Amino acid sequence: MTSEHIPSRRELLGNLAIIGAGATLSTLPTTVLRAHDCERLSPCSEDPGVRSARAVVHSAEEAAGRAVELAKEAAKQGTFGVGGLLVDKFGNVMAEATNAVVRNGETCDPTAHVERQLIDWYTSRPRELREIPLRDLTIVTSLDPCAMCAGAIMRCGIQAIAVAEDNQAGIHEAFKSPSMMPELKERARHLISLFRTSARRPHSGTVLNPIFTSPISENLVDEAGKVLIASLTTVRRVVGGPNVPDTLLWGPTKDLVELIRQYIHELRRPIYPISTKLNVNQRADKQRLHRMLQPGQSIIIDAQGTAIMHTVGVR
Repeated sequence: MTSEHIPSRRELLGNLAIIGAGATLSTLPTTVLRAHDCERLSPCSEDPGVRSARAVVHSAEEAAGRAVELAKEAAKQGTFGVGGLLVDKFGNVMAEATNAVVRNGETCDPTAHVERQLIDWYTSRPRELREIPLRDLTIVTSLDPCAMCAGAIMRCGIQAIAVAEDNQAGIHEAFKSPSMMPELKERARHLISLFRTSARRPHSGTVLNPIFTSPISENLVDEAGKVLIASLTTVRRVVGGPNVPDTLLWGPTKDLVELIRQYIHELRRPIYPISTKLNVNQRADKQRLHRMLQPGQSIIIDAQGTAIMHTVGVR
């Protein structure tokens, strides 16, 4: 690296994606952060979109309606229009969340999806405040979880039920794909489901909480989808930038990896650079990467599928 070009912190991020132990390494969608997404790498608060709540939902329609309202709130904040809530088996709402990928007009945390934030919020509480087992909690979300969030859901054993499908990144699309390993597919069906509607959609997955077995209105499903679509224009303007082409990539050069490694070291997080070049699009490499994805571990890849960093620990 020459003195003429010192990359900014947003350049250090490159085109990165995060693949968790619950996802597969082929065609499942991943969370991608382009080189021009972030002006700085300084972390935001860990769960910026979560707030504690004290309410009760008595029906699927009521819970789904609240998730859609939170999605509208997220869209007004300039981020992806997705919202959700954490509910116990009696219908008590413990927390609410809005997507927080974009905060204050700039990319804050590309992993700040509703499901991931709610899981982190609950599991990071003091032990005496985690008296409810994860298996007795349900995340009600306005949109079908992505592969990253599905991995977190399956890893911790919490339940999730969604209002609207997401044909671009939703896990229910992956149910139809042979790329998902059979054991993951079965676990995903057990823990992740879609609300039943009165007319066009049966339950998809296994609904364990009886509160959510009744059908919801078609209007709520349509509304949840429209909220997300309407938010995309604003988000893309922030994430993509007006003049930077999508083809701009930053490869995993040694200097780049070293700079990222130095920054991660300052954060004192268990994240390590991968010295051997491995690519998820190569069959032999994919098998090696699968062996690295032990429970609680993740791999960070760039947009070309090259593995850059290896992380240890669920958070």
